[in-house]
Amino acid sequence: MLKILLIFFIFLVFNIIHKKKDFFYSKINLFNIDLHISVIEDFKNIINKISHIKVNDYSISGHHAIMNKILSQNYHIKKNNWKQILNNDKELDLFYIKHKEELKKYQGFVVTHTPSFILLYEKFKKPIILINSCRYENPFQNNIKKWNKLSQKLKKLNKNKLLYIVSNNKADMDYLYLGTGIKSVHIPSLCLYIDKNYKGNKNKLLIIDRFNIIKENDLMIKKKMLLKKVIKMKIY
Repeated sequence: MLKILLIFFIFLVFNIIHKKKDFFYSKINLFNIDLHISVIEDFKNIINKISHIKVNDYSISGHHAIMNKILSQNYHIKKNNWKQILNNDKELDLFYIKHKEELKKYQGFVVTHTPSFILLYEKFKKPIILINSCRYENPFQNNIKKWNKLSQKLKKLNKNKLLYIVSNNKADMDYLYLGTGIKSVHIPSLCLYIDKNYKGNKNKLLIIDRFNIIKENDLMIKKKMLLKKVIKMKIY
């Protein structure tokens, strides 16, 4: 049911993009730069079922190798400078100037992690699909002025029907609404791209605890240990 809902949502968005009757036969190219390895894979897993829609995604994640991706060095925004670029209007302008000839050929953009990447694409005035997967204000947590400016831009793009948002968890769906007043569609992560099923027969909790505050016990497993097992099992 969730896959059907997501496919319907995508069709609806791109019917708006094209605004013409030959939508189902038109070739659609989307562009993505991602800080995370999995959010865009969830999206592509559905999109790949629709032959005339293609997503060109470029990873600047430190975990790119897990998904057999190449760390992108093709664009002005990179793994080690993305925060500086998003915090500097001149750098955002430079991104647009450097890449406008290439990116203007795309029919739209996909923003996954992090939502503030909409700032890279707003000047193109083309539809943006946002998969809201984290606190949307990152990296402006300590800059209220930038945070408010981002909220206003999200609201403007949404009002102008250039932003279509899916939240992959209810916490960030409610958080986005609290900060912007924007209601998004809630579609949980499917994670079908790993081709594995979880049957709920584990009686342990997964704990993300980078500072080792919580002592290990029989009722939990830490993320870092689980990742080692996942890589060893060659799930990816």
